[in-house]
Amino acid sequence: MKQLFLLSILTLCLSQFSAGQNSLRYAQATTFVENEGTEPFLISTRPVTNREYLLYLLWIYDVYAINYPETLVELLPGNLADSAIYSTYEYGGSLFQNWYDHSEPFVRDYMMNPAYLDYPVIGITWYQASKCCHWLSDRYNEFFLIKNEYFAFDPNQMNEECFISESYLADMYYGSRRIEKTPAWSDRLILPCFRLPTSNELAVAKNSAGIQTAFKSYAFDQNGFLSLWNTYYLNMRPDRMIFSYAGGVKDTVLFNNANRVYTVKDFPALTLDRLPEQKTLSVADIYFQSGQALTTVSGEFEKDSLGQMHYIIIGETTDQEPVAVVRYQREPDPDRTDSGYEPKPIVAMSDAEMRCFHWACSIKKGQFAKH
Repeated sequence: MKQLFLLSILTLCLSQFSAGQNSLRYAQATTFVENEGTEPFLISTRPVTNREYLLYLLWIYDVYAINYPETLVELLPGNLADSAIYSTYEYGGSLFQNWYDHSEPFVRDYMMNPAYLDYPVIGITWYQASKCCHWLSDRYNEFFLIKNEYFAFDPNQMNEECFISESYLADMYYGSRRIEKTPAWSDRLILPCFRLPTSNELAVAKNSAGIQTAFKSYAFDQNGFLSLWNTYYLNMRPDRMIFSYAGGVKDTVLFNNANRVYTVKDFPALTLDRLPEQKTLSVADIYFQSGQALTTVSGEFEKDSLGQMHYIIIGETTDQEPVAVVRYQREPDPDRTDSGYEPKPIVAMSDAEMRCFHWACSIKKGQFAKH
């Protein structure tokens, strides 16, 4: 009986060890995938949720939007986002309250609804999702460094003084360091940029890795890499959202109807390849066709006013050298002109335009063993 009990404990420990080894330490809802049809990759096992995208918006607002409001404007979902910004500048008030008041039903009744907080986010463009994926990788790398005592948690980041993975590696971000020395890429402390999965990767992951795509609530990981920012920024109540920012500033969004209902159905997912001819291309070639050419990683370049280098690291060579492409470029807005500000036309987003998204990373199991 005692031997049976010990065997059960050993089996449980081994199963937990194996499960942990097939995901990132601080992102348990991930899995490594190896398949003959694709290069090895890591992928999130569930879609990015409303909560996670809201945390992204709150971080952008807190860190950048006072001096660079356009950084938030371009990331707000829906075709009515510019109307909210215009109303805020014209009449004052809370930007997020104005966004809620002017938003389409999928924002007002779904994304900003406590009942759907941990459901997949929808209505996000390819550009917005790609930017969010990169932000998620920065927050993962930052959390890893905090947990390993390279940094203290710093909620007072602003403008160029914020944690961006590439800038940290280039020794252009000091922040709240506890360890003075800047690591090299070869130290394996920083993961490459998260990105949208390709359509092939998504298909393989669905078939062989069992990733989830259903539109349902996914439990938020209270110990995961977004947990510190979630605790700092977001206080969700049945009738309101309370946001907290640096310096103790708070912002409240009041809901018009606490019992709002949104018809939830499965929407397709965004992928890195947007054109049919890109489906057979490598990740680097897809980036190139999207206007993001390969470039060098060098400390000769300065970071910009948002703390970003001109490149993002998307993987590494067989010699363990970082592979980088030019940073995401802002999509042109035909409604913005030099002569003044004009809000976008009030056009509701249709179901045909709705997409959810997962994130992926070009790494294989054991490649970054510390993670």
